Amino acid sequence: MLSTVIHWFCLSSFLVCGRTLLRRTQSSHPLRRSKVENVTNVQILVVSLLLLVMSLVSCVGATFWNDRYGRADIWYIGKKDYDCHSFGFDILAFVILYHNFIPIILLATLEIAKYIQALFINWDEDMHFTGNNVYAMARTSNLNEELGQVKYLFSDKTGTLTCNIMTFKKCTIAGIIYGNHSDRSAAGEENLSQSPCPVPESYEFNDPTLLQNFENDHPTKDYIEEFLTLLCACHTAVPEGDGNDISYQASSPDEAALVKGASKHGFVFTTRTPYSVTIEAMGEEFTFEILNILEFSSTGKRMSVIVRTPTGQLRLYCKGADSVIYERLTEDSLFAEETLAHLECFAKEEVPATWSHSH
Repeated sequence: MLSTVIHWFCLSSFLVCGRTLLRRTQSSHPLRRSKVENVTNVQILVVSLLLLVMSLVSCVGATFWNDRYGRADIWYIGKKDYDCHSFGFDILAFVILYHNFIPIILLATLEIAKYIQALFINWDEDMHFTGNNVYAMARTSNLNEELGQVKYLFSDKTGTLTCNIMTFKKCTIAGIIYGNHSDRSAAGEENLSQSPCPVPESYEFNDPTLLQNFENDHPTKDYIEEFLTLLCACHTAVPEGDGNDISYQASSPDEAALVKGASKHGFVFTTRTPYSVTIEAMGEEFTFEILNILEFSSTGKRMSVIVRTPTGQLRLYCKGADSVIYERLTEDSLFAEETLAHLECFAKEEVPATWSHSH
């Protein structure tokens, strides 16, 4: 026996006008007026009130004069009988007589001057970015005079006046520093002063010693291999493209810079699946099984990933702030003091550092 159960729903809608969440969260945008415009409006208002006072005083004076000196036999200044109606017309007559007292042309002159000033801002060669051939653009001419009254300039960390660009420049592996040891001054500073982005290619990692030590069976070869493998495995980036044309979509520029740095040294991160990552190391392809990912957080200040290597070994790769990683090293960890000394050197050279470690 089949039975049918019917559920009834009742939907009620209430119009509560200004008490809805959407209406309460909306804020009215104030009119954008410059200080000069505000002062001008106040001054014109004061002059207009003064004009009314002058017209009223003149009208009262004209009334007294007409009562005392007006003569009926003089037709061109004949005596008139004043009432409320004629008194109002006299006030209007004096307003018309004194109307030049209000500088009406001032507003038109200011608008013309602001428009011409906006044109000069758009044509200014000192505010011309030659990289993209982009000139400054005055979107509103009402605020031009505010440029000369700016005392403080606030902006967010990135995205407005700065570009957050990270490049792999230096690294320290097993007590050896690899990277460009040349001075950053001279021509480099000149390039950076012109435009913060893009960063010149000459500023990226260009030390061939790292690959030479790896290919020539240097005593630190195993450490170099582990370091580059860590850069390819400990991240959440996603590769896009095939072959030599691979780009990485990462949650932060730091991750993308580290993965790109490893790819330039023969360890290329090629494929990511929900449970594995594939690395092409010196022409050979290796797949690491991902067992767990502990993503970076502001409290932990580090990221960790647990993987199973192609040989079946378990590895814990970790990267993060030097203070956090150093506290978790064992007492017999090799090259700890040398690495700290190298990080101090990087800090003096204004190079951001990330500590990496594997177990």
